Amino acid sequence: MLLKNILLIILILVIGLMFFCLLCFIQRGWNESPMRDFIHNVMDYHVPDNHVDFDGASMHSKCKICNKRILQDSQGNWFSFTDDKEAPHGSR
Repeated sequence: MLLKNILLIILILVIGLMFFCLLCFIQRGWNESPMRDFIHNVMDYHVPDNHVDFDGASMHSKCKICNKRILQDSQGNWFSFTDDKEAPHGSR
């Protein structure tokens, strides 16, 4: 009984959070949405700009939001990377 109540409270909180995020998205749009910052910064989701290069092995582009260099993996997801020129000191 106690476990059911706890799960019900968690479910209500999750649904409320999703509704709040939907309202934020509707009110501000995607470009100023707090969810955009969460998805981009925390989940590392990048959006490629219109110019995409293919070097024979992988797709390269720049992120529209943070302007970092990004690569596309085999599932079609984009991720940021650094090469030796961009790596901070002491990371080797």
